[in-house]
Amino acid sequence: MLAGTDRLDQIREQLRSAHPNLIIHLTSQDDLMVNFTPYICDVDPGWDEIISEGYEHDHRPVYWRIVRREEETFACETFLMTRDEVAGAWGAKGLAYCDPETGVAAVRAEHL
Repeated sequence: MLAGTDRLDQIREQLRSAHPNLIIHLTSQDDLMVNFTPYICDVDPGWDEIISEGYEHDHRPVYWRIVRREEETFACETFLMTRDEVAGAWGAKGLAYCDPETGVAAVRAEHL
């Protein structure tokens, strides 16, 4: 077994089972421009109908899923952000969602 595989499995499970409150809503303005809108969701939206799912590891571990929520289909990506990244996007309010021991927070990006 490769060193770090257990830790990677833990991160994968953490991302898969997360219900992040820190959300980045991504909307395409045109082929070259994407609008990023960070917001905090104070209510757990529950589980969406999963169409497909998987993991990527290009720059950081990412759990992705294609979901159906009501009548719309979303591409969602869940990943971890550092305290500094969270503060930059959500300000001081976002820091409340960072784990006090690790300093990271689960974040979900949603693409309609």
